[in-house]
Amino acid sequence: MKRIITNMTKAIAFALMLTTVLSMVSCFLLEDKKSFPEYEDDREMMIGAWDAPLPTLEDIQIAKDMGITHMFLDQYHVKRGTKEYEDALRLYEQVGLKVIVSTNNAFNQEAALNDNTDYTQFPAVDFINYWDEPHYSTIDRIAELAAEHVEKYGEDIKFYGNLLPNTSTKRFDGHTFKEYVQKWAEMVIEQLPEEQRYLSCDVYPLQEFNGKPAMRTTWLDAVETVALQAKKSNAKAHFFLLSTEHYDYRAINEEDIRFQFYVYMAYGAQAFSYFTYADSVLSDFEHAFVSRTETGKIHDTYYMAQTVNNEIKKFDHVYLNYEWQGTLPIIGTNNETGKNANFDGLDAPLETLDVCNRWDATEDALVGVFKDKDGNDGLIVTNFTDPALGLYNTVRFEFNDVSMVRVYRGGVAYDYEVVNNRFEIDLDPGEGVFIILGK
Repeated sequence: MKRIITNMTKAIAFALMLTTVLSMVSCFLLEDKKSFPEYEDDREMMIGAWDAPLPTLEDIQIAKDMGITHMFLDQYHVKRGTKEYEDALRLYEQVGLKVIVSTNNAFNQEAALNDNTDYTQFPAVDFINYWDEPHYSTIDRIAELAAEHVEKYGEDIKFYGNLLPNTSTKRFDGHTFKEYVQKWAEMVIEQLPEEQRYLSCDVYPLQEFNGKPAMRTTWLDAVETVALQAKKSNAKAHFFLLSTEHYDYRAINEEDIRFQFYVYMAYGAQAFSYFTYADSVLSDFEHAFVSRTETGKIHDTYYMAQTVNNEIKKFDHVYLNYEWQGTLPIIGTNNETGKNANFDGLDAPLETLDVCNRWDATEDALVGVFKDKDGNDGLIVTNFTDPALGLYNTVRFEFNDVSMVRVYRGGVAYDYEVVNNRFEIDLDPGEGVFIILGK
């Protein structure tokens, strides 16, 4: 990561130059909305949630109204194989919410194959979750389960499993996290039909120690590893979003939720799930979005997630038309150390932007680089500072040949004229934007 630190020196000089130039340069809102590519609204971001609510029409509708597309339905929510379970699946169908059937994987990961329920008769069932957080040593058996699943369900129902975070080194049996992810992808994911490939991992970044907020320093290492492997395996990267205070993970707010979304999207993620949606059955977990014992009871964080979900859904069909090319980390000019532990752990960060001559940011930032099938360029620009610190960030670009940009901010598209190829954007704590570049 020496190149990033070297670039900071250049960025400081660039910032000084821009300070002078930008006083004479403005970006003007454009009226012509036809100058940018248009995309059919036929794609939807998967936004799932772990820990289902009570199996009532009211509570399932509340989940739908939050912007959830998929709900994990576990054995401890409703006993599988019972009439109550089948009734719950029909309620999910009635509401229009997809279900990920879990196999009560803490106790019996192979139970789904021994389950006599014909899940093809329930249109709400989209995935069967066979294994949560497998050890390296279990991957061989899970590969067999995946083959059996494909034989049993074909293209009707997708296979799902979720990987451990990179901090669980004792469960990798002497292998590295990258080796663990690679084996899973090659043995399990790559034998699935391409449209059913989801590479999933839970790694939670937002912590608290002695009442002080902290960000996990190995977070981006895990995100990059999963993103690169997903690209190699032609799979969709799926990440869990922290939504419940537990262990050393802190209570979250709207900025924390938005921050997680945009960081993952800066690495090309196409699917997400909250952990957790309803109050967990685990005693040391604090409340999430809704009660799992009181019908219709909603917590404040529900509305925070609803706001962010709705924001993402306003432009997800656009973002999903773009393919991730890589991610550029930027050390902010206000970062006196010139270092960021999360950046130091990266193996394959971008060191240049083909669309830019120069760039800088006042605080640390991430720039995800994208292209659509027609060669149009897109950027996810994210304020990569812990939202709890309340740091505002100004990110500046000197493009090569760009006369206009479309900025999706808060889900809303704003079109700007770019004068002299220079453009800057101010980002709030936790904020990210999607930018399409125009000639």
